[in-house]
Amino acid sequence: MDVTLPNQLGTVERESCTAARAVIRKLNLSAPREPSTGQQEVAFVPVTRAQWKTVLREADLSGLQRETDEKVTEILRLRTASGRTVGKQLPELLRSLHASVVALGAVAEEVSRFSPSRTSAAERRLATDLARANRSEAQALFACLEQGWAESAWSAVLRYALAAQAAGRTLEAAARTDHAGLPYEDAYQRTLGVSAEQVGPGSGVASRARLLAAWSEAPQMLDHRLRRSMRHLIDDSLPLTVLLLHHLAVLAISDRPLVTHRAALLGRDLVTSHLKSDPELACSVMARHVAREPEMLSAHRGQIAYLDAYYQEEYQEEKARAVMDLHRAVLEADVRRTAVVVLELLGRTVPQGPRSSPSGIC
Repeated sequence: MDVTLPNQLGTVERESCTAARAVIRKLNLSAPREPSTGQQEVAFVPVTRAQWKTVLREADLSGLQRETDEKVTEILRLRTASGRTVGKQLPELLRSLHASVVALGAVAEEVSRFSPSRTSAAERRLATDLARANRSEAQALFACLEQGWAESAWSAVLRYALAAQAAGRTLEAAARTDHAGLPYEDAYQRTLGVSAEQVGPGSGVASRARLLAAWSEAPQMLDHRLRRSMRHLIDDSLPLTVLLLHHLAVLAISDRPLVTHRAALLGRDLVTSHLKSDPELACSVMARHVAREPEMLSAHRGQIAYLDAYYQEEYQEEKARAVMDLHRAVLEADVRRTAVVVLELLGRTVPQGPRSSPSGIC
């Protein structure tokens, strides 16, 4: 549900007007600005319609807009408060509002990277439109406070809030829309430029071999396409090694593009920052875990075996047992290993205790 803001401010205490102006003058905090043109890039990560719907659901931009409106509502309550209360509470509320707008803008920028198929230009612009209206809502509220809760200034706040809420509702509807009647869409073809028949899902080394075989048919074109779609992650100077190609391909076809791209960016930035700040520690952590690659391959094969067992079992209780085995195997391998690497990069001591159980990592 959208947060309902009043059409008019109504009664405003004179003390509140004076105190609000004083806070705005003294507070070293400006209304959030629109990102520079360099950040307003055209979408460059191709995704299917199904992937796009997942992006919209996990971005939850309408939920972030509600958070902004809730901050505005809290600030509105101060229009009838004493000058002392305004001076005490308004600075922190404005900082919180600023943080809310910055957070929404960051997520909208992530969403704007994706280029979904079978999607109107208007729908693709919705995240940017919502972020712009959200920013304008905060800017208008700052202006309203600077003018001592002027009724005429409040109308602009309400106008932008309603525009942002409308964009949020449209995004929610787009995420729920059922496109079952549309033709089948090949995620491999859309994201990588090779068909599912050429690559397809596989286990262990087999999937990598099929990917390389498909890639060898048009390596320059496919390299260029992949580099363009992953330019936020890799520099042009980096060689597209077999391992990197495989990782990027897995990332491209993920059914949860927003969170996987976000995790890849955060992981890259974490490693890069520690290579700069403490190269000896970072290199020792990486060397230690690279040496465990045979163990990682064995764990991966075990996960594939459990997944195969799930599909092969006839009865639900047998399927459930295979799922629990797979859950435990993933926690004890991929999740635990990733957690250990992060903790060691941060200089934390990792206890050498028993392996994880389904309820925890370490």
